[in-house]
Formats: sequence, C-alpha cells, structure tokens
Amino acid sequence: MFAYGVDLDLIDKNPFDRLKSRVVAGAPPVKRRAFTDAEIAKIFAAPLFAGFDPASTRFRELPGATVKKDARYWLPILSLFHGGRLAEFAAMPLGDLKQTAKGTWFFDLTERQVKNEPSKRQIPLHPHMKEIGFLDYVADLRAESEAWLFPDLDHQSRHGPGHDFSKWWGGWMYKHGLTDPAITHHSWRHTWKRRARASAVKEEMHDVISGHKGLASVSRTYGEGADIEDLAREMKLIEFPAFPNLAKLPGDAPTKNAQRV
Repeated sequence: MFAYGVDLDLIDKNPFDRLKSRVVAGAPPVKRRAFTDAEIAKIFAAPLFAGFDPASTRFRELPGATVKKDARYWLPILSLFHGGRLAEFAAMPLGDLKQTAKGTWFFDLTERQVKNEPSKRQIPLHPHMKEIGFLDYVADLRAESEAWLFPDLDHQSRHGPGHDFSKWWGGWMYKHGLTDPAITHHSWRHTWKRRARASAVKEEMHDVISGHKGLASVSRTYGEGADIEDLAREMKLIEFPAFPNLAKLPGDAPTKNAQRV
C-alpha cells in the first residue's frame, strides 16, 4: 500500500523501505503471465502513448496532445516487440544499436555484461520500430552526442538504470487499473515468446533472439548462433494485432535535460 502511495505521489517516502521483506513459508510464488490482447490495446491507447496533458502527474494520465518519446514511452514498446529484459534495454549504450552492410538494424549485446552466456546475442530491430519513429529518436540522440539509448534514466544508480523505471511502471499499471500481480514489466518477455510461437517462428530462432537456452537447445551448441539476417527474417513474422498505429504521433526530441524517471 505504501509503495503504491509513493508511486502515485500521495506520500513522499515509504516508511517500510528499510525493513527486509519476508516470504511466508509455504506461500506459492506469483507466476508471471503474458499480457492479453485486451491489455495490450488498453496500455498503448493510454495518454502516455496516445497523447497526454502536461498537467498530468508523472504518470501522464490525462488525455492531451503531448507525446514525449523518452524511456517511459519506448521501453514498453521495445520490450513488446523484442522480448528483451528490462535491464538489457535500460542500460544500453547508444553504440549498441548497429547496422549490417545490408542495412539491417540490430541491438548488439555480445560485448556487454548480461545475465548469462545465452544472453550475449544480437537482436534484430523489428521493422515496425522504424515505422513509429524509433530510428528518428536514435538519430536525435546521436546528433546530441549522447552515450546512452535512454539518457533520462539514472545510469549512476547502484541498482541499475532500470530499477526506478520498474517501480514507476508498476505504479503506472496500478493507476490504469492493471492490478493483477501476475503482470509486471517482465510480462512483455512472456508476451513476445508466446507471440513468437504463435507466429510459427522456429524455436531455435526465437530462443536465440530472446536469449533463452532450454534443454531442447543443448544439441544446437554445435554451430551455435544464427546469422543476423536470418534472425531479422524471423522477427518480421512476429506481429501484435492489438498494438495501435502510433506511426503518425508527434513527439519531442530527446534532450540532455530530460526528466529522469
């Protein structure tokens, strides 16, 4: 209750922050699930994505004409279309978005500290990201000589730049009536995997893209990996019909003084 009070700007500080959390013995862990199509449609129809009034709180909950394309806007979209972990995108150096000689854009996670060895991978940029202006956002950042894909996040935080965003996202969902404890920001990863299977993407290919390596993949360690152009062809198969058309929405250019989450 107090955590949500902080998230909703009702109180300044959670009085229980310094207390260690306790897990009730025998209590089953909350099993995360994918977002439903109805939840996807509801999330991306919200003012955060469709246009908000500047008089809103930090949750941008009042409808209006302003679209601010920063971490709060892009991270849920990136996670939906790519199945990556929040920490992977939140802490991404701008230079990790690269382009092949054939013109294919991809996120290069092969030279970074990530969760485990399978997580060191290359993720092709979903073609829909270009349609909704993501490469324009990146071009603006490069014109300003930014170092990070999301300079508005706190990259000096000892918890990592995605930590505060994760708490903010939990508060945002609560404010918009998405209160099921089984859905968190990590649910985008479940959503992507489910859609990849439904789109007939080969298991070994969506495992490589998402950084998973199950028991069924052990035999594939010989000749492990996949060409980025092949992965890009598979990525094109993954679509989300419930995602609205955001292609023509206006948005401000990122600035060095962007407000942090």
